Amino acid sequence: MRRIALAVVAAALPALAQDDPWTPASGLTSGSVTVVRSNAADPRVLWAGGSGGVYRSPDGGRTWTLKSAAIPDPRGMGVVQRGLDVFRRNPNVVVTGVGGAVRRSDDGGETWTGGSASASRVLMLSFDPDASNVFYGVEDAYDGTCWWSSVGASNCRQDQQIGTAFTIDPRHPNVLYGGSLLRSTSQGVSWERLLPPFDAGFLRADGQGGLWAGSTGSARGARARVAWSGDEGSTWVERSSGLPATATSHVGVLDLALDPKDPNALVAAVGPGYLFEAGVEENAVRGFYRSVDAGRHWYRVGDHHEALAVAFGGEEAEVLAGGVVGGGVLTSDARPAATPIAIGPVF
Repeated sequence: MRRIALAVVAAALPALAQDDPWTPASGLTSGSVTVVRSNAADPRVLWAGGSGGVYRSPDGGRTWTLKSAAIPDPRGMGVVQRGLDVFRRNPNVVVTGVGGAVRRSDDGGETWTGGSASASRVLMLSFDPDASNVFYGVEDAYDGTCWWSSVGASNCRQDQQIGTAFTIDPRHPNVLYGGSLLRSTSQGVSWERLLPPFDAGFLRADGQGGLWAGSTGSARGARARVAWSGDEGSTWVERSSGLPATATSHVGVLDLALDPKDPNALVAAVGPGYLFEAGVEENAVRGFYRSVDAGRHWYRVGDHHEALAVAFGGEEAEVLAGGVVGGGVLTSDARPAATPIAIGPVF
């Protein structure tokens, strides 16, 4: 049989750089950052939260300024898990759970309003995409977690299943998704159970009719997994090729950023399991993984990083900003240059 050598130019694939493309952002280079949030009105402005508090970036994540210094935080909790969100129509409107109470700023973090600090931990906050007076939260409760709505008839109810895996359909703000996996079409008044292919620790509705889920990473030897649904969570297609598996450690997909300029481009934060719990066994397969074909194939961007959160930033979504364990925020080029990839001899 004749031997044929082929070379294929893969314009969608990145150059195979020798150096790690991630660099520490100015002003936020220490502490664990568990949440990074963007907005649609001014994508240059990003917000980040973690053990050091709440930070704002005016330039897509390259430089950061602490905005929560005036918020009482006697236990030094900072932002816990996903206890921070920014209103997508106004980058100056933000809510956070620093100090164990929900605080709100309408002027970019210059001043804050809200309740006094408590012993609780606010684990998740999420704005309605169209109404800044409507947001949802999860906090620690005596025997589990407490889920609530800012406009709900009941301010708090016990529900461990909703948890911090939560998203709102931008097309239909009454449609909520939470936990592993529940759907509500009534702003959380009632819920129905769906059947994803795995326990979901992360959820995101993309605004185009798609729903994304990431695995929790709560079991040793688990694989980082991503699944997509085009019918509001009724059926799922797994899209995990190239994502890492481990033999003894914990690894999960803790965040997923969708490129606003390219619907096929996604970046996943693959990090320690148990929803951002630092100090678990280190594993060199963790890091930031990119897909250029709507999640069908993934490859790692740069070196090993204990990735917790990721977002696109900048006027043209040209920056990737990633939150990591103990290292603040790292930034990278969101669209690395392409290079020819040689395939083969083919027999």
